[in-house]
Amino acid sequence: MARDETTAWTWATEEKVQDRAEDLMRQQDREEAICLARMVLALPQTGWCVLDVETTGFDAHEDRIVAVAVVAPDGAALLETLVNPGRPIPPAATAIHGLTDRVILDAPPYAALHERVIAATRGRQVWIYNRGFDLGFIEASIRRDTLAPLETTAVRDALLLYAAYVGDWSAYHGTYRWQPLPGGDHTAVGDGRAVLALLKRMAGTLLEQEATNVRQP
Repeated sequence: MARDETTAWTWATEEKVQDRAEDLMRQQDREEAICLARMVLALPQTGWCVLDVETTGFDAHEDRIVAVAVVAPDGAALLETLVNPGRPIPPAATAIHGLTDRVILDAPPYAALHERVIAATRGRQVWIYNRGFDLGFIEASIRRDTLAPLETTAVRDALLLYAAYVGDWSAYHGTYRWQPLPGGDHTAVGDGRAVLALLKRMAGTLLEQEATNVRQP
């Protein structure tokens, strides 16, 4: 075999080995995501919840919270409230969540609601879709108004869990691509319930019908 042919064969072999390794990694990460979702659903009803906020924008230091919800594992709202951000809501934000200055005019500021957030999440494992975003806004409010810290047992990111479940690997970023929240409606309570449904889907409780459909000719 000529040197050029040997080199091409070597590269092709290495690519196949790398592809198999990536496939195995994706499979393992997906299985771990499923197992973790099942572990969450196996927790006591009082042991965990989902939190979601809507905001005036994307910058936790400059923008403010306009809605917050904490949803129990059975879908009940432990907390669902609008928040007055103390500033106008930009049209771009209204286009996402539908909230306007008039809608939140009589709502309390976040500082007046923070104790209710603490009470709703106290002693619970909290799940958030994009933990860095929602928690970032809450922590910025805590620092800004010198509020008490949350009393959760842990704060987990459902976005990263779902990304591993989907398994769309980005070689450029060296991680799984983030996915939109299935069923989210950009209301705090609606997105919270969408996260619950997503965890059930990943846990396999909603996959039986999907598997049946795949087997049908």
